[in-house]
Amino acid sequence: MQRRIRPGHNAKARRARHMSRRCCSELSIRLTAGISEARRAKYNALSAPKDRALSLAASLALDCVLHTAAGMREKDGAVTYSQLGAPTLSGKYISLSHSGMLAGAALSTAPCGLDIEQPRYLPHKRMLALSERFFSENDAETVRTADSIADAFFRIWTCREAFMKLTGNGFSMPRDSFCIDGNAAVSGEKIYPVRTYIKRGYYISVCSTSTLTAQLPEPIDPRTLGRFCRASAGISMHSEDLN
Repeated sequence: MQRRIRPGHNAKARRARHMSRRCCSELSIRLTAGISEARRAKYNALSAPKDRALSLAASLALDCVLHTAAGMREKDGAVTYSQLGAPTLSGKYISLSHSGMLAGAALSTAPCGLDIEQPRYLPHKRMLALSERFFSENDAETVRTADSIADAFFRIWTCREAFMKLTGNGFSMPRDSFCIDGNAAVSGEKIYPVRTYIKRGYYISVCSTSTLTAQLPEPIDPRTLGRFCRASAGISMHSEDLN
């Protein structure tokens, strides 16, 4: 049976889509005006709408945590960026991360790494295979023997990535050069505190070279950028040097 379309229905739908795109465009213009030229250039270089939204959300998370913890704004120029886009601030350390539909920023007085991961369904066999390939032997064994393989896998995955971002070496690090032992990343004789939070179903891990005392405001969801444009978001960490 052929579906009957009411007169003017298509025209109304087109106008609604046009207004939605126009509102999103106007909101993006207002929000990008509040970030630095470096972050705006990165945003403009992206073509996929989701990638642009996540990049903007990460910029706003950084701006919010800077304003909350240090009384400054990202666009003021105090934050500089390396050729790879890594943010740096005199006397502070910054780490950005996003996954799925969440983005966040960490700001600390000590080197830090932040990783956000949206859990997705993977067969246990696949998670075990990934653990064997990318984790240390100790971490892979932790996943194999865990009551919840999925929970152990994503906790260790985000903790490992947070530590690798802290070092700046990423996946170039040998997988057995460190492991996750409870609330610490252990590399040789050095111990780095690490914490994992679960917010909105996402795993969020942060690692530092110093003792962590962190408050975790809501990360930013790019779908609600307008709501969060003046909200506090990100991770502000106060660190005490380890002896």
